[in-house]
Amino acid sequence: MHVSIENLSEAIRKFNVEPDKDYMKVHQLADEEARRLRHSYIGTEHQVLGLIRHGNPVLESFGVELNKARSVAEFIVGRGQRPYTPRYLTPRAKKVVELSIDEGKRLGERTLDPGLLLLALVREGQGIGAGMIEAFAVDLYEVRRSEIDRRYDLMTQASRNP
Repeated sequence: MHVSIENLSEAIRKFNVEPDKDYMKVHQLADEEARRLRHSYIGTEHQVLGLIRHGNPVLESFGVELNKARSVAEFIVGRGQRPYTPRYLTPRAKKVVELSIDEGKRLGERTLDPGLLLLALVREGQGIGAGMIEAFAVDLYEVRRSEIDRRYDLMTQASRNP
C-alpha cells in the first residue's frame, strides 16, 4: 500500500496507535519540503526537515539548523525537475514510521509524537535523513540518548505535578 500524507493517519491506526497533531504536522511539513525541492516522494530527508521546521529541541541542541539542513539535502539528492505531483512515502520513510510505532510501544506510549519519529530516524540509521544529521558532526547514538533523556525528564516532571 502506498502511504501518502492524506492516508498516513489511517495507515498508523491499523497498528492500534494514534498519531498526535504534532506528529502529523511534522509530516505535513515534510510534504512541503518535498514540494519545495520538487520531489515526487517523501523521504527520510524530508522527515528530518519537517522535524527541524516543527522545532525539535534535541536537534536544536546539537546545532542542526534548517537552512544548513536544506543545503545538505539539496546537495545529496538535488532538486527535482517535475512540477507538483502526489507524493508518497519512500519505502525507507515508511519503515521509519513503522519504527516510530515500535519505539512508542517500547516506551509504553499510546500516541506517536515527533520525538518518536526522531528515535526511529536515528535507529534506522541508513537513510539520507540520518546522514543529514551526521553531516552536522552529530553522533546518532547521542541524539538517541538525548531524546530518551528528554522524555524521561518530561515524565518525571509530570509525575511530580499530577
